[in-house]
Amino acid sequence: MQKIILWSLSGLVSVLLLANLLLGLSTRGAISQIQAVQAQVANGPQMETVLRNLSIRIW
Repeated sequence: MQKIILWSLSGLVSVLLLANLLLGLSTRGAISQIQAVQAQVANGPQMETVLRNLSIRIW
């Protein structure tokens, strides 16, 4: 019985580690996308309009 509990716990931990890894990879991709957008709209007026559009979308 104890072995079953230990095996299930270790399996749960490995699943959580895998999920954490996948989440880290996806957030890294999102961050690189954000940085690409920031590089595209480096000058001021464009950045203002982008921020205005984003705030309109959020509200």
